[in-house]
Amino acid sequence: KVAIIYSDNYYSSWIAEGLKENFQKLGYEISLWEMVPFGTVTEWGPILAKIRADPPALIINTDYIPSNEAAFIEQFLEAPTKSHMFLQYGPSTAEFLELLGDKATGILYNSPSLSMWTPGNKPGNELHDRLVSLSGQQEISPYLAYVYEEFWLYKRAADIACAWYGVDPANPKDWPKLADTLREKTAWLGSQGLMVFDETNALSEKYAVPTIYQIWEGKRYCVEPSEYADAEVRTPPWWERGKG
Repeated sequence: KVAIIYSDNYYSSWIAEGLKENFQKLGYEISLWEMVPFGTVTEWGPILAKIRADPPALIINTDYIPSNEAAFIEQFLEAPTKSHMFLQYGPSTAEFLELLGDKATGILYNSPSLSMWTPGNKPGNELHDRLVSLSGQQEISPYLAYVYEEFWLYKRAADIACAWYGVDPANPKDWPKLADTLREKTAWLGSQGLMVFDETNALSEKYAVPTIYQIWEGKRYCVEPSEYADAEVRTPPWWERGKG
C-alpha cells in the first residue's frame, strides 16, 4: 500500500499523478489519495488520522514546501506507522534539516539528476566544497549550484556568440541569436553531470541520472542508483514504535 499526498499546484500534482500511475502498475494499492491547499499547511492531523487507520508500506508527500513537510513529519512522529517516508524536494534544502534536526533521520527524497552530494560526482563534490568554504556553512542549498551553473552557461554562450556572430548581449534584438548559441553550442560538465540542450534526449539516461537519498543523522546518503550509492535503504527509527 502507498499513501500519496499532494498540494493544489501543477508541480506537486503532476509528480503525484505519475507516482500513482506507476505504483498501480507495480501492483500497489493506493490507500490514500489526498490533496491539500497550496501554501502554508500547519495542521496535518486529519490526513494522518486516515494514514493511521490504514497503515501503508510507503507514504509520499509531494507538497514540497520545506516548512510544510517538516510540520508533517513532526506530527507523524507523534504516532508513526510502520511506513517508509518519501518527501518531494523539501529534504534537499538546508532549511528542512534546520527545522527537523535528527527527526529527519530515515526520510527518503530524490533528485532528478546527480547532485553535489552524490558520491563519485567529482564536479559536484568539488563545487560543494568550494561553496562550503565561501559561505562558511556546512549545509548548502542545491539552488546555489543551479544558479552558479546557469551563470556560467550563459557566459559561455555569450562569449561564443560575441566572438563568432558579433552578437551584443546587451541588445535585445540579438538575444534570439544568443539563445540559439546557448542551445546549439553549449555543453557543461557541472554538479548535475553533463548538461546539454537536447530536446530529444533531455529526459533519457544519456544525460539525466535520477538519484535517491536517505537522510541519516544529518547526512545525506545516496541509495540509488547502485553505481553511485554509498549506503542501502535502512529501516527508519520510528519503525519500532510504529503501527502496522
